[in-house]
Amino acid sequence: MQKTVHIDEDVLMSKYDIILKRILAIALHQKKAYARNTVVARVDKKNTILFLEENHLQGAMPGKYRYGLFLDGELISLAVFSGGRKMPELNIENYRSFELIRFCNKLGYNVVGGISKLLKAFVSDFQPNDIMTYTDKDWSQESTLEKIGFVKKSEIPPLKFWVNGTTRTLIKDEIQYAALQKEFPNGYLKENLGSLKLIQSIK
Repeated sequence: MQKTVHIDEDVLMSKYDIILKRILAIALHQKKAYARNTVVARVDKKNTILFLEENHLQGAMPGKYRYGLFLDGELISLAVFSGGRKMPELNIENYRSFELIRFCNKLGYNVVGGISKLLKAFVSDFQPNDIMTYTDKDWSQESTLEKIGFVKKSEIPPLKFWVNGTTRTLIKDEIQYAALQKEFPNGYLKENLGSLKLIQSIK
């Protein structure tokens, strides 16, 4: 199946190394590691931030719970989760939903079964009722998470940004949009392709 990747010029300029390695990974020029040969362990905030800054396009977000896969002592895959959230609208007592906030492999690695092993460790520790996440349609219009039990619930419309050089600011309303145009008159408007919201119910 053909894969379409949408990369804006400002993102390419600011995240060139990460984007290049991700494209090479898509082209299968990468090391293959198997999750069964790794050790899963909790990761501290400092090392989480360093790993995400080096390997995730959207940058670091430490979250509340952090799990990593280690191969011969080297961190090669990382998942970051939110705290539990009550869902009163479901009218189910003690129901807790968690968000998978960040997931990535070390650039240059394809960790086969990595996300499944990380999710299994998290579920074992916290027994969530569901795990939800968002995937960026700029990089994939169909999520591979659907292969491991996630179900697409909705599509999030494209977000608009005001780009000034290599800095992009999310536009939240028309007042902010007008202010950005005035403050950065040489900037320009961009929007992404939106995102997918997916949920995995835990039996």
